[in-house]
Amino acid sequence: MQKSKGKHIIQRIDRASQPVRWIWSRLPEALIGIICIGVIIFCLLTYSPTVGEFASKLMTGNKYLALMDGLFNPFRNRSALLKSGLPIYDLKIGRQQYAVIENVAEEARRKGWMSDDLKVWVSAKFIHDGQEFNVKVRIRGDLPNHWSGPKKSWRVKFVRQTINDNGKTIRERIFFKGKRQINLIIPQDRRYILSHYVNTLMREAGLVVPRDRFIVLRINGVLQGLYYEVEHFDNPLLAANRRPETTITVRVTASCILKNTPSTEFPPALMLGLISARCDV
Repeated sequence: MQKSKGKHIIQRIDRASQPVRWIWSRLPEALIGIICIGVIIFCLLTYSPTVGEFASKLMTGNKYLALMDGLFNPFRNRSALLKSGLPIYDLKIGRQQYAVIENVAEEARRKGWMSDDLKVWVSAKFIHDGQEFNVKVRIRGDLPNHWSGPKKSWRVKFVRQTINDNGKTIRERIFFKGKRQINLIIPQDRRYILSHYVNTLMREAGLVVPRDRFIVLRINGVLQGLYYEVEHFDNPLLAANRRPETTITVRVTASCILKNTPSTEFPPALMLGLISARCDV
């Protein structure tokens, strides 16, 4: 009885695989092929906001199903990010330039830290709101959490742009929203909302604080996820705050303070997370 039932199931599978048997003549090969095609279609569908919204709604009626949705539903996260209203940045990095970045990251993983000789800039295109900028990019951060995984922190430097001025082609430096350099940092390094919150408090108190916000990043069309954008310490930061270039901006490395300062002497700013810089800020 059991053998007959198993044979019947195999026959049904065999009939179902007939449409692809002209590609894979044997049943095991046909099954593997069908599974691969299904996985490809499934991955492509995750790029559709409509399908993503529909898939998410199917799983939100029960708190346990909602938990499973957050863990296993790839539609939900992608759709939520792209429709969140956050700014979307696109970086276009050429194949050879990206290979340089990957080699740098591999060498840093071997060393265990990002030395100055590995902070190599490569050419790229930066696109936001229909505007395209020529930029230089590199991996940002001395410590492995910034570059040991597939999601990396980045520094973007806006270089001279080629523009047409009354028939003349000139190259002129054009900043991005008044910023010459920006850092795109994996949010867990800045405790997600903490750095942004503290910067807001400092800004309201009238202190000079880098402009910051959360953004969504794509590299060569591939969604990288949520990033914390913060302006680099530079002269445009002083200009935006109407301070002269002679103003001295002190950057303190928290790890150095922790090593050399007794816990009873920690400045309140450090305890609140105000000093969140690293060696490569």
